[in-house]
Amino acid sequence: MEANGWTANERLDFYFSRQGSQLVPYSWFLSLEKADSEELFSGDAHIRKLGFIPHERHPVRNPDGLPIGFVLDSSAPPVEVKKGFLGPDYSMDHYPTGDWLGLTCAACHTSELTFKGETYRIDGGAAMADVESLLSELARALRATAEDDNKYGRFEQRIRQAAAGDIDTTGLREELTAYTPVMEKLVARNKATHPYGLGRLDAFGAILNQICEASLGIPENHREANAPVSYPFLWDTPMLDWVQWNSSVEKPIFRNVGEVLGVFAHAQLTGKPESGQFESSARLNYLHRLELQMRRLQSPKWPSPLGEIDITKAARGRELFAQNCAQCHNMRDDQGQFEMTSPNSLGHTFIRTTAVPFQKIGTDQQMIVNFITRTAKPGDLAGVLALDSNETKAKLSAFQDTVSKFGLPPLEIEGKVPAAMLLGAAVSGVIERDLAGELRNRSEAEKREIREDLEGHRDGGFPPLLGAGYKARPLNGVWATAPYGHAGAVPNLYQWLLPEEKRADNFFVGSREFDPIHVGFSTEPHGDAFHFRTHDDQGNPIPGNSNRGHSGPGKTDFSDEQRWQIIEYLKSQ
Repeated sequence: MEANGWTANERLDFYFSRQGSQLVPYSWFLSLEKADSEELFSGDAHIRKLGFIPHERHPVRNPDGLPIGFVLDSSAPPVEVKKGFLGPDYSMDHYPTGDWLGLTCAACHTSELTFKGETYRIDGGAAMADVESLLSELARALRATAEDDNKYGRFEQRIRQAAAGDIDTTGLREELTAYTPVMEKLVARNKATHPYGLGRLDAFGAILNQICEASLGIPENHREANAPVSYPFLWDTPMLDWVQWNSSVEKPIFRNVGEVLGVFAHAQLTGKPESGQFESSARLNYLHRLELQMRRLQSPKWPSPLGEIDITKAARGRELFAQNCAQCHNMRDDQGQFEMTSPNSLGHTFIRTTAVPFQKIGTDQQMIVNFITRTAKPGDLAGVLALDSNETKAKLSAFQDTVSKFGLPPLEIEGKVPAAMLLGAAVSGVIERDLAGELRNRSEAEKREIREDLEGHRDGGFPPLLGAGYKARPLNGVWATAPYGHAGAVPNLYQWLLPEEKRADNFFVGSREFDPIHVGFSTEPHGDAFHFRTHDDQGNPIPGNSNRGHSGPGKTDFSDEQRWQIIEYLKSQ
């Protein structure tokens, strides 16, 4: 959408700024064919099928025409940083040198909608990206190229042509053969019983498997990543009091480092600080710059070609929203301002959000149950956690109290800690190691100012409900973010306002053609669509796919006329 608060250059910054993600050698990505054809893996048609958005070439920011959120990273972190990702059996004799291809937040937080031949870009929106299929198809393509002589020959020729012949490809096939199992193990580590489909990812599950299992080298810490959620929209995020679907993170730099570790930045978590522990490929300076830019991102405005907004109907919808929804979903007042929190210890206020206990709201519980009940052996993070400290004991007690409060089985903590604490320790360690150089030779006042700026002037503290509640945030721009609910299990706003038993229990995801009446995307089947279902073929509920909840008095007990009025109001926001 135009006039979103960003300049053209800022938009390119969001799309193509490197953050430290390194997934696969750059030249390989551009030269690979799909596993089952000679079509380029990076071709626009294939990229669109995977739910990502192709982008035109730009002489400086995108000379090779990468999709949005795909980026070249030329940094070369110490090899130890990548060993947790590469695995203990990887032979460093075949480690690829040169540039790497990684992902940025824009890959999963940029969307498009089409209507009658026109395309509308939604920066910061909920993408249709299917990261699960991207990785599995990439692994298949690497395997096919390594094993098929003709396919490998074309692959090598493209790499040589791109380098104008100025490259030694001796050993390239050995490098490809050695790296392919790395990708295959990554796919296997996060493979769920049921595919996520377009527009969803179990990001917490994947990052916890990377940190607790792979990076710490403790295979028994593995858990199935079976709680996919939609990609949250980003406008206003820097000003919210808490972020993540379960209100589990407060400080921006913690959220952002966690994000980039989840999309293939690498960190050394074994050993001790003096031997390189917490060295990483994450680029905190770029992450912070994008965080500041995100403050200027505005929510998308309803385009008039989708239909003019009925002002009278929207006004009545505003009244209904204020009466029924605003106690959870913060709304602007007559001056256009959101309700703010009370000033914290640093004197700063933030847009109020509400954490609603997951059992009270009734939406799919898998994400929260996984988050608050997962425990893992701490390995070399035990020293950082200071397990005998009063602070750590208080956190452990708080987790036990939380699972007890919600009637869940007691945590298994013999030799283990909540996995969320390990994530926090890893992210904190990466940040502190990076900051050590930045803060060296600074005055105490300068150190305090730099740290407070990175932390978004938050003062810390336990998350509301310790991550056991789903976050209700302001809904400006929500019209552009279907499917709805944190699990992406409801196709449009109209169905979100229906009683839960009347919602569709299956529909097709993947079309970008917008339905301005019901406010969502077309759910008709088409060639590349993903068939979303709440139940499997045997009639069993699929974990992570429930379309129930957010139903009953004050949520769905409206007349049809009132539903359309609320929808009209949300279109106007």
